[in-house]
Amino acid sequence: MATETRLKTMTGEEIVALSKKHTLFEWSAQSKVDPIPVARAKGIYFWTPEGKRFIDFNSQLMCVNIGHGDERVIDAIHEQAKPLAHANPFMATEHSRSSRMSDRRARHCSSKKGRRTYRSDRCQSRRSASIG
Repeated sequence: MATETRLKTMTGEEIVALSKKHTLFEWSAQSKVDPIPVARAKGIYFWTPEGKRFIDFNSQLMCVNIGHGDERVIDAIHEQAKPLAHANPFMATEHSRSSRMSDRRARHCSSKKGRRTYRSDRCQSRRSASIG
């Protein structure tokens, strides 16, 4: 018989304390960092555990320009994760949408070899572009 374990809801103070104890924050002097505790997000907003709402200006710049919690994105992630949750860079799979997307891009973009690389962030992309 399966049992469900529910995690205790943490306060903003508890989240910040644990994060400061176990996280290395980028672009910050570690002793000066003052993270905002986040409990949930939807669209352009995120909320603290205590219910304070913020407009998330940073995520649209970095990675979530469609907004938090978009059902189309959640459904696409779910569909991709069902057959294969992770494929490392040395795998080629039929489940990888990047292969089909690369083919479409190569037909529409001029390129010497029609090849693309997919990276997890812009810094990796820039480094790869400067090397290639």
